[in-house]
Amino acid sequence: MSWNTATTVLSHSQPLASALDSESPHASVPHTKRFLEYWTADEDFRRAYDTDPVETVTRHGLQVDAAKLRSIIDPNGIGADSDEAFAYRCFIRGKLQFRNRYRVEGAPSNPRFAIWRQRQMQRVYWELGPVRSESVVHAPICFELSKGCTVGCWFCGVAAEPFGGNFEYTAENAGLWRGILEAVRELVGPGAGCGFCYWATDPLDNPDYEKFILDFHKILGRLPQTTTAQPLRDLPRTRALLATSARLTHGVERFSVLSVGQFRRIMEAFTPEELTMVELIPQFNSNASPKASAGAVRERLVKLNGAGVPKTSTRDTEDGGSIACVSGFLVNMVERVARLISPCSANQRWPLGYVIFDEFHFNTPSEFRAGVEAAIAHAMKTNLDSHDPVRLNPLLKMERHPDGITLSNAVITVKMASQIEPVVLPECIERGALLSEIADTRAERCGVPHLWTHHEIDAIWRAGVLDEEPFVRPRAAQ
Repeated sequence: MSWNTATTVLSHSQPLASALDSESPHASVPHTKRFLEYWTADEDFRRAYDTDPVETVTRHGLQVDAAKLRSIIDPNGIGADSDEAFAYRCFIRGKLQFRNRYRVEGAPSNPRFAIWRQRQMQRVYWELGPVRSESVVHAPICFELSKGCTVGCWFCGVAAEPFGGNFEYTAENAGLWRGILEAVRELVGPGAGCGFCYWATDPLDNPDYEKFILDFHKILGRLPQTTTAQPLRDLPRTRALLATSARLTHGVERFSVLSVGQFRRIMEAFTPEELTMVELIPQFNSNASPKASAGAVRERLVKLNGAGVPKTSTRDTEDGGSIACVSGFLVNMVERVARLISPCSANQRWPLGYVIFDEFHFNTPSEFRAGVEAAIAHAMKTNLDSHDPVRLNPLLKMERHPDGITLSNAVITVKMASQIEPVVLPECIERGALLSEIADTRAERCGVPHLWTHHEIDAIWRAGVLDEEPFVRPRAAQ
């Protein structure tokens, strides 16, 4: 999940209530939101507004004061005291709180899963930086109800394959689906409700999508969030889906908008009130919606850069890209395959912007349950053993100083000081020594007790700065 320009333009700090806790945002909010969407996505609208604000606002049916809107888009007037600005700021704060609640409430109840997920969140913070990582919700599970996608977006960050069929809501498939959801509820806990039902797919490709998500809601307690690039394909269906969302969850849905023409048609088809809880993501405008350097975008970069992309990302070639937002299970119901994944900065081995830690196939709910249990037990490593290698995440650089070390990459620099000694430990990590070797070396050279070394390395491990590659199960690399 990510959040567009119109969402974040007024997200600065003020003691504001959460608009999403109320089913009736201030009457000006839908129209203020639409104004910002026009301003962000449509250059013709922006030029017209600059020429004649009142006429432009009136012509587009926006029921807001044109003069007061100026204070919202003017960086020097962003704090101007107007009812419209205040109400919209409350609304945006509520959406950001909604996103943050998703991250917190998505935590698995299984302790091993929860520890593993927390470490992945820390690792992603280092790899993507504080700004990008903040938008990643780390959902514990997501489902694909199709194989591939009909839309074929050139910028797809997970490089969706051409459409290859749907998981239909037959009696047999419905039984499998509900059985898997029940297994997920038991193995993952309430946090599974923060999952969703698309990935390298468009959910509206599947004509039975609504039936599947209603089962999801019934069994896992939430209606999953929907992102589609096809809101105009079947307007009655889209309106019904938005009505279901408003009735069951009052959450945020999203439309990926692929052209200015499609943007304008969406504005004509839906009222501001209908789209109050819908993010419009202008994918055609790279300034408003920057593209992650992963998947199809990364493939283009590789071609443009000739010889290819180095194994470790640099800002010049990849910019640390990923659109992945799951630290948990990615399940394709057509292929009957589940993968344990987590976001990463796209690189040569993981060009789609996520690591695959494990993979298993299933045909029944019991096989799915067994696969998840095995992945939790064997692929979700929670602590390092004595024979495990200890080395730095390859996307980080280490610089040693007399009083500690600095870890850095293109997006973050943090100075870290060892409470015991800053010399031998960094040396051992640089060469990827085994944990037992590090403990022995520090004991011999510095007199550091073995137990202290284990505690200190465990803290570094939990902080997400060590390399996860040695712990990817072999079959996931095939």
